[in-house]
Amino acid sequence: MEEELDPTEMIKAYDKMAYYLGARDHSLKELHLKLSKNFSQAIVNSTLEKAINQGLITSPKELAKKTAQMLHGKNKGYYYIKNYLKKKGLPEVPKEEDIEIDKACAILDNHFREGDPLSYEQKQKGMRLLNNRGFDGETIKKVIYEIFRNS
Repeated sequence: MEEELDPTEMIKAYDKMAYYLGARDHSLKELHLKLSKNFSQAIVNSTLEKAINQGLITSPKELAKKTAQMLHGKNKGYYYIKNYLKKKGLPEVPKEEDIEIDKACAILDNHFREGDPLSYEQKQKGMRLLNNRGFDGETIKKVIYEIFRNS
């Protein structure tokens, strides 16, 4: 026997979902988690189904790409982006090595004066900085090697 859904609760859930989507795009996983705090599973599922049918929810692939671009703009590394997308229930995006190297170089340029020879301690500091920003070991080694070669 199918459960009767309270129309006022459905409206409240839909309004809450619209509020969330008005602030920014959310993945289905995020919306489900947020709506589940205040509404029953049946109402949440019905609300999300209605939103999908109306085209209110961005496709996971498109949302992942959009989110990755936003994180690239914040100079976050590939591992950070990959974990962030996973946490949001979004698919992984491919690694763009040239962009990763450019971001890592920009971060190090901001932290160390250009032209000054880097010490071993500065090299270690730079490696930790890039690691904490979510860059992979291969990118870190390439960038650090390039900077040491040029200094």
